Amino acid sequence: MNIREISLGAVLSLLFLLPAVALGVNKCTDATGHVSYQSGTCPVSQATDHVQVDGVQVAGASPAQSPAGELAPGEVGSVVISVPGVGNVGIMVSSDWKVLKREEPPVSTVKVSGWAMIIQLTFLPRPGSLDEEAHKESVRQMGERYLSSSVEPAVQLRRLATGVGPAILANFNERKYQVEEVPAGEYSSITIGQINHERMTVAVTILTNGSDTVQHDNALLVLESILLIQ
Repeated sequence: MNIREISLGAVLSLLFLLPAVALGVNKCTDATGHVSYQSGTCPVSQATDHVQVDGVQVAGASPAQSPAGELAPGEVGSVVISVPGVGNVGIMVSSDWKVLKREEPPVSTVKVSGWAMIIQLTFLPRPGSLDEEAHKESVRQMGERYLSSSVEPAVQLRRLATGVGPAILANFNERKYQVEEVPAGEYSSITIGQINHERMTVAVTILTNGSDTVQHDNALLVLESILLIQ
């Protein structure tokens, strides 16, 4: 399933765990027609439409449980996790995926597992945001450990806008799986990085079988969907 094909209502379903209040997100459209949804301001080069949504309480749902299991296979829901000193964070997930949450203050973790894909997000409260160079250097240092076994000669950084702040990511492809079949339960590609927010850092790990796969695209869309619920 490619969750980039979902409707607007499905993208905004991660808001359904909130009490009934007026909520909104920004619909950002770039010059190529690509659309993303985020709580913050769209880049100046993109067209902005504010989408107002009435939050509704899912029957029987609470921040401790995800409604994804209540949906039909292939539908999109959300999971909400509490980050101490920051608030509740909503993350879009597919009902086809397995979601595990762990809230052990001050650290909160979400692990999402789907076919040929694992996403792990670790939320760490931290006062003050990193400047961009410090953010890049932190991810660069994280990535250096993977160079010895990857086909990449150096850590190559990429930037991704998310609903809680910029993500800096680096992808590595396992050298041995360029000539060998990837065994079941293993992955040929890892993407690591951090999302920078003024009150927290989100450590990101994505396992797939390549950055050119649908699974990797879905993982990036999950990152884009992250919203801070205040």
